[in-house]
Amino acid sequence: MDGQPLTAPRECLVQIRAHALARPATITPTADRQVRVRFHEPQRAITPGQAAVFYTGDQLLGGGRITRFTAADNDGLHPEDDLR
Repeated sequence: MDGQPLTAPRECLVQIRAHALARPATITPTADRQVRVRFHEPQRAITPGQAAVFYTGDQLLGGGRITRFTAADNDGLHPEDDLR
């Protein structure tokens, strides 16, 4: 993350599709060297294999591929759910 490893939860913007707007979220490092993303508002059509890119303003922090997500249904990701 911006040259430093992520060691604590961090507020940022997360973009999950090339033409989608980046949305506010909290990213949290996990013990298995992945990142848990919790969006502040529901998001639609999150799919494993998509990229998740993390920003603060215009500054790129990092990103990766979505490996899984949990949600009540596939129509949205709610703040209490997460993706990895």
